[in-house]
Amino acid sequence: MLMLSGVRDEVVPREHMKDLWEIVQKRTLAGQGSETKVEEESKPVHEVHGRGGYSKLVEFEWGTHSECQGVAYGNMTAAMLTFPSDDTCVQPGYWKAVLHFIQSLH
Repeated sequence: MLMLSGVRDEVVPREHMKDLWEIVQKRTLAGQGSETKVEEESKPVHEVHGRGGYSKLVEFEWGTHSECQGVAYGNMTAAMLTFPSDDTCVQPGYWKAVLHFIQSLH
């Protein structure tokens, strides 16, 4: 499981992400395994490997909750047209973290 957290997220506060991470740790470790905490590109990264699989939490210090704004075309909506510059998904390293996680699954 990959968890990407904006530290300044006003909808899912950091404390809630930490609580969710604790639950993930317990499920992933399932009594066996290991946890590591490192920094990748100046971002805190938590990883757990265990009988329950592999999970990773990456925190983005300046990330906020996505405020994607879309435009309606008739009965269809096109989302992801504009993002404020502090949204978590446009923080440096966000998509690289997704890529590294997917590559680690092989």
